[in-house]
Amino acid sequence: MTVKGKALINKGAALTTISGQFSTQTPDLKRRLRANTEIDLNKAQPKIKAQGSLENIQTQGLLADLTGPTALKLTGKGNLQFQITTLGNSGPGLLQNLNGSGKLNLVNGSLSGLDMLYLVFTAYALINQQPPPAKSSNTTPFSNLSASFLLRNGVLSNHDLKLTTPLLLAKGSGSLDATPLTKTSAGFHNEA
Repeated sequence: MTVKGKALINKGAALTTISGQFSTQTPDLKRRLRANTEIDLNKAQPKIKAQGSLENIQTQGLLADLTGPTALKLTGKGNLQFQITTLGNSGPGLLQNLNGSGKLNLVNGSLSGLDMLYLVFTAYALINQQPPPAKSSNTTPFSNLSASFLLRNGVLSNHDLKLTTPLLLAKGSGSLDATPLTKTSAGFHNEA
């Protein structure tokens, strides 16, 4: 990985602001992070602003690094654009004060740990008093997954989640509360 960037440090009697433009990419030139950041050190809690994009990301590795092991695994390749601000002196404080917005678009991926088509076919069979399908793949492959999000005080909310599979279009909305750091709760509503 290579890192290119420049930073401007504005200081008078003491260090007050660090700002810069950063770009990093993998050696194969396929994945890239671009960000404009500013860290304001004028107050007791540093304030951080960032605007940028992650391009050609592989979600499986990124999410595993961020969340650790989970029952649901999301794979796919895509892009993420974001604008965020936060302030704090610690990880939990930074999460609690996280605000901003962004957009995610993934293609040719899968959601492992949930077979949405199996659930639809099972519901259809039960309504029609037929036996349910014999086996689930426990995976939902998709051709496209898109969502925009808002962050308010550490709570991520979404109102336009869209998952497209060869046989199903699923829409959803919900929220993810990452505060406090040790108790993450999530709730999503799906429309098939």
